[in-house]
Amino acid sequence: MNDILLSILEFISKIPVTLILTSIFLLGMYVFWRGCMETEKDRSSTFDVYVLSLIFGISAGRLGYILSNIEEFTGFIWYWSPYEKYADTVYLFRLLPWRFLRIWDGGIAIPAFFVGFILFATIFVLFVKKWRWRQLFFVVFFSGILMLSSSLLYVSAISSDLSILLFSAILFASMAVFYISSYVITRLKVKWGVRKKIVGYIGSILVWIVSAYISYKFLVEDNSNVEKVSAYVLIAWVVISTILFVIDMRKRKAKIEKVSSVQSVSLPEVNQPIRLPVDEKKK
Repeated sequence: MNDILLSILEFISKIPVTLILTSIFLLGMYVFWRGCMETEKDRSSTFDVYVLSLIFGISAGRLGYILSNIEEFTGFIWYWSPYEKYADTVYLFRLLPWRFLRIWDGGIAIPAFFVGFILFATIFVLFVKKWRWRQLFFVVFFSGILMLSSSLLYVSAISSDLSILLFSAILFASMAVFYISSYVITRLKVKWGVRKKIVGYIGSILVWIVSAYISYKFLVEDNSNVEKVSAYVLIAWVVISTILFVIDMRKRKAKIEKVSSVQSVSLPEVNQPIRLPVDEKKK
């Protein structure tokens, strides 16, 4: 069994990094877009939120990688041009500060990328778009989880590390549990409001379990300071997001009473006889 897994990982490791990153970002976008469409969000707004959150997450992941591997950059000189040309050979983004942008080489701190994505998406959803958090809580989290687990799968393929593969598989399984349970619960023959609450509370518990597992992996094992800081930020995000989710779930829907500005007019009954005025002179 291990030989089969190692063969699969070896095949994945031969795929170009650029194609892997593009696939991961598209998968995350699909989950995010699908969740927003179910709550009838505008497509343009959904695209804006995802792309901006993705850019912020990539920037956080790249910065985390630079800080964790600063020795890789200290040996390079600074040059104003983003490319160098020697005879007929051109080198792109090889010197500082342009070298900081070479994310296509795979130089991204995955925990920082994951936390940066969900953090900025949360801020954008709540304070810029002002969407209901109970509608986007799980969308933001599990779209980030999909990208995190996919990235870990690729890391396990490069390093042939089955423990990272197990980490990735558990995160994939958590997503499957959430969406399968949501599908089953929303089709129960109970009130719609009750079904939404059940899905909400089950999802919240699952978010806590998955986040605790991720934080444990980043904190307990011998990881860099960037990964440990990412774990602490993730814990803070889960606490605050869950509180906001519960508050939003408990909000009652406002009832708007329709009051007509037209006064009612009482009409005589149809079956009553109509009396015509009589001319007294003709009597």
